Amino acid sequence: MKVADIRELTAEEIKTQISEARKELVSFRFQQSMRKLESTARIKATRQKLARLLTIETEKEKGIEGRKPQAKKAAKVASVGKTAKAKAEGTKAGKTTKAEEKAASE
Repeated sequence: MKVADIRELTAEEIKTQISEARKELVSFRFQQSMRKLESTARIKATRQKLARLLTIETEKEKGIEGRKPQAKKAAKVASVGKTAKAKAEGTKAGKTTKAEEKAASE
C-alpha cells in the first residue's frame, strides 16, 4: 500500500491495518522459526508497511501534514547547467583560476 493511499484512510482503518500488519509479522516469524516461510523478504516488507502506518498515524494524531514531493529535478538541472557553463569557460564551477584572480586584482 502506498503512502498516498494510507493518508486517505481514516484513523480507525489505519489502526486496523496496524493490527493486521503486527499479526502478519508474528505469523511470519513463527513460519520462519519452523522453516516454512518461503520468502524472508516478506518480513522486511511487512515491517516497512507497519512503519509507514505508524508514522502516518502519528502525523494524524499530532495534526502534522505529510511530506510533499519536492522538485528535485529542477534543482539538479540548475546545478548541472552551472557546471556545463563553467566547463565551457575552462574553469571549475564557482571557482576562479589564478590568472583570473591576478587580472581582477590589477
